[in-house]
Amino acid sequence: MRMRRVVVIMRNQEAEIKVTHVRHLASLSIEPFYSSGELSQTLFSFSCSTFTPQCFMASVPGQLYLCLDCGGSKTAAAISNAKGEIVARGTGGPSNYTDVGMTAFLKSVKAAVTNALSALPNRQGEPPELPHPKGVSYFDAVWVGASGVDRPQDIVDLKPKISELLSIPPGDKLLVANDTHLLASPLLSYPEADTAITVVGGTGSIVVSFRLERGTGKLEELGRVGGWGWILGDEGSGFHVGKETLRWILTENDKRSVDAVQQERVAEGSLQKRIFDHFGISSPPDIFSVVYAADPPPSKDLPKDGPSYLALERKHRITSLTPLVFSAAFDSGDCDALQILRTTSRGLATQIRAVLSSKSAKNKITPKETVLCFGGSLVGVDKYRQMVVDHLKEGGGHVFAAVEFVKDAADSGAIGLAKRFGSRV
Repeated sequence: MRMRRVVVIMRNQEAEIKVTHVRHLASLSIEPFYSSGELSQTLFSFSCSTFTPQCFMASVPGQLYLCLDCGGSKTAAAISNAKGEIVARGTGGPSNYTDVGMTAFLKSVKAAVTNALSALPNRQGEPPELPHPKGVSYFDAVWVGASGVDRPQDIVDLKPKISELLSIPPGDKLLVANDTHLLASPLLSYPEADTAITVVGGTGSIVVSFRLERGTGKLEELGRVGGWGWILGDEGSGFHVGKETLRWILTENDKRSVDAVQQERVAEGSLQKRIFDHFGISSPPDIFSVVYAADPPPSKDLPKDGPSYLALERKHRITSLTPLVFSAAFDSGDCDALQILRTTSRGLATQIRAVLSSKSAKNKITPKETVLCFGGSLVGVDKYRQMVVDHLKEGGGHVFAAVEFVKDAADSGAIGLAKRFGSRV
């Protein structure tokens, strides 16, 4: 019979991890450990033909660090080892807390974490269970950054639920905050900087400032600007780009009316022609029928002969113009599209300047000691992000210690946890 080793991971009463392995399954005995009182919990066991340090690191609880980036379209989970190396990822459904509520939020988180655990290298045995059947955690620390978590009460409500799901105590090693906190994680890599400004520029927008406590690695939120949603704010976001584009078309039409100038034929390839084709309209006043048509009713099919935009909520109809504007500006060099993006990017720069202008000594931020951290689909485009940075230079001479785009907030957060809590192995 082929020789296999069985590895048993156990925790003693002082919460120290113990590992024992034997060559034959039949010789495995756990009872003596319990009778001696040396070990109080069996965490789990698995078998493998060869026992390697990599197998141990991928499986042992207390050596892994989890970060969850919970957004409106998906939940992203990333797991880092103690060296700050990403060893697994997983995804789940939408988890904007305000939009989906507690039950759907936890369902998406559970799916993302389960998928990430299943993707760990060298993992064998049954699929991971959440909560862990023996009430112990797979992780040494967890960081949850969730969009829609904007009130202290949201964190009070969420923390015990996440603690129960992931079997991790609701203490310092379980961090629950707004998703903007994840974007500040690059600050840990810049010893010359003590503060960060995070800028979210995607479907929506928000700007938040932080200070790092070097001794503990904790991020203290100093102030925030924006995050008001599409009706009241979202400057510099995809919605803002779409809205400014429609306003530009309507404003130009108003000018022609005042000057008694007849509407010229819309040129092929122009930004206006792209917008008209996108919505299937032929004149500026047709925009009103697109924008002000009611949102689609829930759980009802759209009539097959209706315009396709009626399947979208009004917010998303307007936001859907963003790729057309970006392509016209940065691929075709369209002057009107570029001017629209200069306007919207200036909105983000204005919000950044607002957190820099704090009159509070406690919240004062010096740009040269600050990392400017961007996250989101729009500011992920280099030329658009550079527009924001240029506005800051031109409007106040603000130059930062570093400018970072956080491509994957979950990865960045998991690595940040490992830097803060992980031992070098």
